[in-house]
Amino acid sequence: MAQRIQVIGAAGSGKTTLARQLAARIGVEALDLDSVIGRDAVELRQACERFAAEPAWVCEGIYCGWTDPLLRAADRIIWLDLPPVLSAYRIIRRHVRNSVGGNNPHKGVRLLVGFTYDAAWRYFHRPVASDDELARNPGANSRATVDQRLRPYASKVIHVRTRTDVRRLSDLIEVSDAPID
Repeated sequence: MAQRIQVIGAAGSGKTTLARQLAARIGVEALDLDSVIGRDAVELRQACERFAAEPAWVCEGIYCGWTDPLLRAADRIIWLDLPPVLSAYRIIRRHVRNSVGGNNPHKGVRLLVGFTYDAAWRYFHRPVASDDELARNPGANSRATVDQRLRPYASKVIHVRTRTDVRRLSDLIEVSDAPID
C-alpha cells in the first residue's frame, strides 16, 4: 500500500473524507492544507518539504505550486475531478448541515453563494495559473492548473471522475487486505 498519498480536487469533491479514510488505513493523521494557508509562499513550500520528508502521510487540498514537494514525494496522487454540479451540491449540503448543527464557521447565505461560485464555477473555468499567481494567491488554482501540474506525475495519479469511481476507491480502502495502488 502507498504510504505517502496526496489527495487533490475542487471544494466539495470529497478530499477530506477520502484523506481521513486513507490516513486511518495507513495509521497516520491526514494533513488538511487549508490549515497551513496564511503563511507566505516560502513558508508554505518549506512546510510542504518538511511534511513530504516524513515516511508516511496523507495530505489533502486544492492547492498547486507550493505543494510541488508533496507531489514529488507522493507514492500516489488521487485527483478527485468530479462534475461542478456535484461539488456545488456538496458545498451547499455541508453549509446547511453545519448551520443546522450550530457549528458553521462561515455563516450566512452571502458567504455560501460566494464560495459556491468560486469553488464550483471559477475553479472549473479559470485558465492555468502561473507560478507567480500561485505564489501570490494560493487560491488561484483551477482545474486546468491541476491538470497541467499533475502531468509530470501521470504514472502515480489516480484520476477519479465519477461518483462510481469514488465508491470503487472507497470500497478498496474499506477492505483491509485490498491494495489501493
